[in-house]
Amino acid sequence: MKHTNMMRFLAIAVALTSSAIHVSAWDSDKNQIWLDASIQGKLTDTLSIKLAEEVRYTESDWTYTYRHTDISLNWKFAPGWSISPAYRYTTKNEVNTPAWHLNLGNTLSALGMDIKSRMRVIYSDLSSASGRTDFRPKFTLIPSSGWTSWKLKPYLSDELMFNLNHGGLYRNRLKVGLKFSPVKRLSLGTFVMLDRKEVGDDWVESYHTGMSAALSF
Repeated sequence: MKHTNMMRFLAIAVALTSSAIHVSAWDSDKNQIWLDASIQGKLTDTLSIKLAEEVRYTESDWTYTYRHTDISLNWKFAPGWSISPAYRYTTKNEVNTPAWHLNLGNTLSALGMDIKSRMRVIYSDLSSASGRTDFRPKFTLIPSSGWTSWKLKPYLSDELMFNLNHGGLYRNRLKVGLKFSPVKRLSLGTFVMLDRKEVGDDWVESYHTGMSAALSF
C-alpha cells in the first residue's frame, strides 16, 4: 500500500509540473543546472550547525553563473518547530553580495505525508544600491517515511518570493524531485524546477534541473 501511495503521489507531482511548464513555453537560454552540497552536525539534541553550498551553470554550455555559501544554526525549540539564523555569501556575475536570513520552520504530519513550511526573511547588502529585504515562504509535500532500503521519497515544493522594499511577488519556483538515502547519514536528491520571474510587465519562465547531496553527523 505504501508503494502504491508513493508512486501515485509522484505521478501527480510530475503531471502538475509538466502541465505548468506546458502552459507557457520557457526561455531555453535561461535554463540552468543546479548542484547543492551540505554538511550538518549536531551540537546538542536540539541545536545543530549546517554549512551548505550551491553552484549553478547554464544548461547549454555549462558556463558558471552563480554560487552561494550558507552557514546556519538550527534550533528545534518545540516539537515540529525550528528557527535558523543564517549568513549567506553570494557571487553572481562577478558581484559578491553578503546576506543574512532568518528562517522559521514547521512540519505537520497527516495520512503518511509531511507538510513542511519555511518562512524566510532575507536581507541582502547590495554594494550598488540600498539594502534589500525579501520574504520567501516555501511549502513542501513529502512522504513521512521512505520506500525500500534507500528511503525513496518523491516530493513537491513551491517557493514564493516577495520584495518587501516594493511590496510585490516577483518570483515563483515550483519543484518536483526525489530524495533518497543509499547509506546512513547521506541523503541524495534530484529535481526539476519551473522558475517564473517577473520582468517588467511580463513573466519570464525557465526550467532547471539539479542534484543535491547532504551529509549529517
